[in-house]
Amino acid sequence: MRKRREAIEARLEAIRQQLKFQHVRIDPAFRTEIIGKGGATLSQLQLDFGVAINVDGSAKEQGDVFLLGAPEDTKACADAIQEIIATAERNNQKASLPVELGGLK
Repeated sequence: MRKRREAIEARLEAIRQQLKFQHVRIDPAFRTEIIGKGGATLSQLQLDFGVAINVDGSAKEQGDVFLLGAPEDTKACADAIQEIIATAERNNQKASLPVELGGLK
């Protein structure tokens, strides 16, 4: 029994060595973009990249997203999260552009 436990602990340590923890700081205004409707975007990111994702909703001044997975997967997921935010920022800028009403009398 002791040898089996040691073997399991050794295997767990090997797995831990293969995983990477990554922290991504985001503007909390974009938390909903990362989570998506009913958690759909978050679930899709986890499926696409094979990582565990935790979006911390406790801080109002900053948003924290924590990723756990293989190093190349956490990097790719972090890049995808940054792209989601960049797209949302572009969409927000388009929505807030002033409209000039020329030619109306």
